[in-house]
Amino acid sequence: MFDNKRYLTRGIASEVPLTIQLLIWQMIDKLRDKRSKVDYLQVFKVKHSDRHIIIEQSSSEPEFKTTFEFHTASVGTEEAGQVYTVWVIDDGEHTLMLFPEERWKELVFW
Repeated sequence: MFDNKRYLTRGIASEVPLTIQLLIWQMIDKLRDKRSKVDYLQVFKVKHSDRHIIIEQSSSEPEFKTTFEFHTASVGTEEAGQVYTVWVIDDGEHTLMLFPEERWKELVFW
């Protein structure tokens, strides 16, 4: 799971900084390397504060939750107060990063 071609929607491509996208892909890769069973849906809640970006990763089957915190200077963003949720879904053939409210048709090759 999560070893397919990676795609993202236009919304993700235009609204989520590339560094955050890369951090999310890295978090998935680390989880995949550590666990034998990984849920097809990974949920990431991203919170920007004045000095940090906090990314909470969770899934339900098996239940999993972890939090990573990064100093904003290390990821190159200054979007304090911004909070958004990103889904990464693996359907067995494709892996897609999208906002929960987006449609599947709006894909961009990763």
